Amino acid sequence: MVSDIGKIKTKHSAGPNIWIGAIAGVGAGALIGKMSGNGNSEEDMGTMVGDAAGILVGALLIGPALGAAAGGATALLKNSKTFIINGSIQNWEDFQSHAEERLAVSR
Repeated sequence: MVSDIGKIKTKHSAGPNIWIGAIAGVGAGALIGKMSGNGNSEEDMGTMVGDAAGILVGALLIGPALGAAAGGATALLKNSKTFIINGSIQNWEDFQSHAEERLAVSR
């Protein structure tokens, strides 16, 4: 019933964006660590000869941090809205109107 509704959020928190970015960063970080080379010579730099420590640092530290930052940045662009209903029929109808408009635009 409408009387039981307090508020409705159109989009959820930034958490999923941050976690997905961090998880994607693991693979990207490992690849960057692998490509960084082992630093023993100038010839090794930029080739696919990264040592285990470089891969580990990239996969566990750098990649997830950068991915989480990117995910957090995308959360700022979500354009979420919160509709306060508090049992009001008028507020409920306003929300329904908004939802119908959004559905019509997305089709």
